Amino acid sequence: MTPNNVDHRTDALIELSVPVRVLKFDLEKSETGGFSEDTRTLAVSRSGGSVPLQNSVMPGDSVRIINLENHSEADFRVIGSLGSTDKNADIVAIECLDRRDAFWGVEWTASSGNSQHAQELCCRSCGAKANRRLTLMELEVLRSPGTVLLSCDSCLKQTYWGDAKFDPAGDSTTVGSISPEPSPDIEPQEKTPADKMVEKRRAKRSSLKLSILVRNQAGEEEVSKIVDVSKLGVSVQLFMTLSVGDIVKIEYPYDPRSAGIEQSAEVRWRSRYYNQDFPRTFGLRFIR
Repeated sequence: MTPNNVDHRTDALIELSVPVRVLKFDLEKSETGGFSEDTRTLAVSRSGGSVPLQNSVMPGDSVRIINLENHSEADFRVIGSLGSTDKNADIVAIECLDRRDAFWGVEWTASSGNSQHAQELCCRSCGAKANRRLTLMELEVLRSPGTVLLSCDSCLKQTYWGDAKFDPAGDSTTVGSISPEPSPDIEPQEKTPADKMVEKRRAKRSSLKLSILVRNQAGEEEVSKIVDVSKLGVSVQLFMTLSVGDIVKIEYPYDPRSAGIEQSAEVRWRSRYYNQDFPRTFGLRFIR
């Protein structure tokens, strides 16, 4: 099934193969800067879908997805795993952060909204029970491995929730390469090797879409939007030509009506994927 022959769908999950490029930006992995992977969707909904990925992601991660059919771009949140393919790729459930009705090339009915489904769930960490409203993709993840990552008011962090009628003590099973990211404010009493690996990500990241001005050593300037920011640096998409090791001047948040704070940054990585019709992603580390 292709986007050209699909129309007037409700907010259900439909089988649809759309060629996409999935990009993940990671300032802490300067040797790769994340990943860029071409794949095809297995199914889509008005607000999300599922894609097989060879690269590892975690629930809560933000990824940029480019629809290679219509060249639309949008940011998506990783909801969780739906299992794996026969080629050992993880089937990842994703949900669009910004509503983009035409992103998949499907014409949705005007009455179809981003429906939510009420479920009686139980927190696997503290045992708290609550009636939670799940999106379609959250419900799909809950039905697959049996747990979904949600915020818990009692634990004050993201925890795994499952059906309140089935509550194995302490169950926080994950599927495939997708694993939870612990809260930076609450340390577990006993750290497993997996916990220690996750804690290597010390710099909390944010996906604030702030304006930024970048000035290279030749004095050329470009204004863009921040893709990812942490206390260590930023990642940004630019048409400007930069090499790893270059020193640039940046201003952010950038406001042309007022003088901003300028600081220096070093280009630590750049995305392997390059096309003159699309900006390239660069990781810039602040120079203190």
